[in-house]
Formats: sequence, C-alpha cells, structure tokens
Amino acid sequence: MEAEYILDCREMQGKKKAHAYLAEKLSFPSYYGKNLDALYDCLREMPQTHIVLRFPEALGESGYGADLKQTFFDAMADNPRLTVTEEIE
Repeated sequence: MEAEYILDCREMQGKKKAHAYLAEKLSFPSYYGKNLDALYDCLREMPQTHIVLRFPEALGESGYGADLKQTFFDAMADNPRLTVTEEIE
C-alpha cells in the first residue's frame, strides 16, 4: 500500500522551520539530521510513497527553498518507490 503525504510548502520557510515540519509530517526518526543530506537519505529509504508538494512556488526559484525542493526530486530519481509531484493552486 502506498503512503501519501501532502506537504504545504508555505510551512517550509527557512531551514529550521522546514526541517521541523518535514520531520513531523514524514515521521522521520529522532536521529534525523535536519539538513538537506539527511533529508535526501531519509527520502531515498522510504517505502512506496507519494509526496505532493502543495504551493511549491512558496519555496522560490533560488536559495535554500529551491535546494530543498530539488532534494525531493533528486531522491525520487534514486528511489523507484518514491514519487513526488507539485500542486499549484
């Protein structure tokens, strides 16, 4: 059975807030490192999962938000069980 997570990118403004939100929403382990490398590692290990990035434009086109968004797509390329889509409203 595929798990689905809908993430509100408006809640991921700033590094600290973003990683706290992701750790909670995606039920990451307590040892989650709260950085892009740790996010990539956790996403790469996820079982059959679909993640929807809602309001992805809130992350911006450059800077940490753009790097954060790119990490989801990089992990998807390396984890055949993971799909990531964007939902613009």
